[in-house]
Amino acid sequence: SPLVLILLRFLVSVCGTYGTGFVLVMEVCGEPWRTIVGSLFAVPFTIGFMTIPLLAHLLPHWSHLLLAIHLPSLALILILFFVPESPRWQLARHRTTEADRTLRRIAAFNGRPEPSSPLAPPPAEPPVFVSFVDLLRPPQLRLMTLNMWFNWFTNAFVYYGLS
Repeated sequence: SPLVLILLRFLVSVCGTYGTGFVLVMEVCGEPWRTIVGSLFAVPFTIGFMTIPLLAHLLPHWSHLLLAIHLPSLALILILFFVPESPRWQLARHRTTEADRTLRRIAAFNGRPEPSSPLAPPPAEPPVFVSFVDLLRPPQLRLMTLNMWFNWFTNAFVYYGLS
């Protein structure tokens, strides 16, 4: 039914956010590993995209195929209980105790020594209002932003057009 389709697509958009996961992984990953981890982060998406024809062959009815594709994303809701908030985000929100606790949990999980000193709160700065238009004001940033938009647009059309 259309209602089930809309509900499943909504859940995928809420639970399966690629960008949020990528940013979180980059924040907690060590700098020497960022390039390889960032590249490997896309592998499950690619493997999943390549298995869709097999699923379509095994589940010929469109509603069964949609359920098989969308229901696993519900398991991502469980991640909310296991993945900590970003320590950088906690620091930016002046939640230094929580950021310190998060970093200690990450260090313990990775078998690394705990940080020796507690985190210092970031300096108090007056809030600065930043808008979307600020990406287009400086000439160099405008060129990079327009280039990035064009590249993502082209990549999306070529990738989904060929597949």
